[in-house]
Amino acid sequence: MLDAEAAVAGGLISTVQWLLKHGVSAGARLRTSGNVEQTMLHVAARNAAPAVVPLLIPAGADVNARDGGGRTPPLVAAE
Repeated sequence: MLDAEAAVAGGLISTVQWLLKHGVSAGARLRTSGNVEQTMLHVAARNAAPAVVPLLIPAGADVNARDGGGRTPPLVAAE
C-alpha cells in the first residue's frame, strides 16, 4: 500500500496525483509518523513540500483545517 504521508512529505508529485486519482481524499486525515492527526496539506507544510500544494488545494484540501493540536497548515508551515 502506498504511504500518503511519505508521498506528500517527499514531494512525490506523481504518487500524490495517483493517490488523488484513485480515491484518496485531499482532506483525508492521516495518523502521521509523529502520531498526530493531520491532513495531507499539514504534512506538506510540515515537510516544506510546496510542490504538492497545487495538487491538494484544487482537489479539496482545506487550508483552514485543524490538526490534532489545533493548528492550521499555514501555522504548521510557519513553525
